[in-house]
Amino acid sequence: MYGLDRRKVLILKHLIDRNDYLSSEALASVIGASSRTVREDIKLLDLFLHNFGAGITSRAGFGYAIECFDFDEYWTFVQVFREKYQDESLLPPVNSERVAYILGALLRQDYVRSADLMDRMFVSQATLSADLCQVRSILLPYHLELGHRPGAGLFLQGEERHKRILLSDYLYADEDDSSDDTPTPDSRLDNREIREKLAEGCRRTGIHVGMNSFNEISDLVIASSIRGRTGHPIGLPRMILDEARALEDYGILGELLAGIWPEASEEELAGLVLYFLTRRVYSVDEPFPRGVDGGYFAQISRIQARAEAWAGDGVLSDRQITAILPLVLKCTRLRVRYGYEYRNVPKAYAKQRSSVYDYAALIGRSVCQEWGISLSDGELAYLANELRSPLTQAIRTRLYPKQRVCIVSRWGKNGGLLYAQRLQDYYHSYLESVCLKEFYEVQPQGNPFDILLTDIPKVKFSVDIPVFQIKYGLSYREGKHLRSLFSQKKDRCSIFCARFSPELFFRGEEAGSPAEFIHRLGSRMGELLQLPELEKHFCEQDCFAGASRGNGVAICHSFSPICTETRIAVATLRRPMAWGESMVSLVFLVALGRDEQPLYSSVSSLAALLTDVELVGGLLRAKNFSALLDLIRQGFDRGE
Repeated sequence: MYGLDRRKVLILKHLIDRNDYLSSEALASVIGASSRTVREDIKLLDLFLHNFGAGITSRAGFGYAIECFDFDEYWTFVQVFREKYQDESLLPPVNSERVAYILGALLRQDYVRSADLMDRMFVSQATLSADLCQVRSILLPYHLELGHRPGAGLFLQGEERHKRILLSDYLYADEDDSSDDTPTPDSRLDNREIREKLAEGCRRTGIHVGMNSFNEISDLVIASSIRGRTGHPIGLPRMILDEARALEDYGILGELLAGIWPEASEEELAGLVLYFLTRRVYSVDEPFPRGVDGGYFAQISRIQARAEAWAGDGVLSDRQITAILPLVLKCTRLRVRYGYEYRNVPKAYAKQRSSVYDYAALIGRSVCQEWGISLSDGELAYLANELRSPLTQAIRTRLYPKQRVCIVSRWGKNGGLLYAQRLQDYYHSYLESVCLKEFYEVQPQGNPFDILLTDIPKVKFSVDIPVFQIKYGLSYREGKHLRSLFSQKKDRCSIFCARFSPELFFRGEEAGSPAEFIHRLGSRMGELLQLPELEKHFCEQDCFAGASRGNGVAICHSFSPICTETRIAVATLRRPMAWGESMVSLVFLVALGRDEQPLYSSVSSLAALLTDVELVGGLLRAKNFSALLDLIRQGFDRGE
């Protein structure tokens, strides 16, 4: 975007999200670069932002922050920037321009010679080899490989339908070319007309797809027409063609797509219909698809029951999850079956701030055992996003017990009505009941309440429950303290900090690969806690769901309780290590205990704390365990 490489985009993303001063040391620690490199990049970003009504200012002892002098222009830029790079896993590779050029050459030509690529891009053999490694990693989610034929050159190896999906994703690699008015290269189809007909067809048939999927389908129609006109027929296997014809709504969607692309053959239309059906969204209020028999629901019940047995905290047995899970997994199985998994789902965002992703991974693990299919990181992130609302509600119910609040006002019961209304408006998720009382009705003992809320001085009450005094009409600051009281933040902070110990703090560790590091550190942790084969639990979680959480952090944990009390190990790395799509400098190993309610509450607290880049930088610079624990307490106090 705008010619920025991955490192500059990441620096700019942290500065925008932080909305405050951020030191170059903290940025360097989470990005995996030196402070000097960060400072040089910030100078260039300052010039870059001047084109969008802003700049980067510095303050000694504090760091760097974005200064805005044209709010409207800057805010427009921020919205576009966040839409494109909302997630660390979607950032461009360091050598993005060369990689895009190589992919374009492979899609336009049957064979591409390495010597021609070096001549056109003015790079050496070593640089080209590094770029080709990046190309191979990009091709992997598309079920494609980079092949080589002696005397001919490099070529894309895989099914034609997957090559078309790759082309559709790279049709508009530059945002400036992504408008509906832009003519599509090498295509006789009009992008705007396709989207209008597609939208009209979805309205008429009542079939729902999300906005991103809608754009994917439109781009795939254009990519299919381009590949078909250049002598690359889809060649859909007969078995897949027969299975597609048997799917529900095949006829309706085939007629819809034939109206958009009249020249398409039956095989071409079948491939598009199949992709369309894998992107369909079933809402809870619509009838479940025809043709789904009781055997499917029995399988879903087993998947849910197995995942709940592993968790053992009641979260996954929630009624809303039971209602939504069959709708979500129907298309999930179809996508994995035909290799149409979600690719551009924000994975890092799904892993941050809550434990929803961890529960989704638990369901994915159960799906693997039931159907024998493995869900990719993108599919797990999509599953987490689909289940976010019911899972969050179920987790919150178990994490924050409902409170019975008694309100006593100096102006009597009617005077407390305003406080009661504000509680219901802003804190309803924490409340079981709200009761209004006069001051003389409150008893010293035996009150059926959890908290007493009053604008009368606390010394006037002698009761066996906590008393919260309102001095400024339940102001913002008082509301923040009240939320901490409702969520039992102080107690949870003490419990959370007790899970760390000095012997589980490893500073300045050397690391080769993530698997080797997990095995080595997990073995040491297992010896200290007398938990044999602890490292196997961490390796399983990392292989299945990926431990990298963004911001230079990785959190490995067991899928289910393996000890009496949860214990957390912390390791800082001497130098950053490549971990999936991110560079990692700080690693946490969490051995979940049977005292966790809900199961992943410690993992959730860690993930939420570590979204603070300044805190991550401080943890990496911590000289001893005492300094580490102080930083964690400070992060908790700032709002875990």
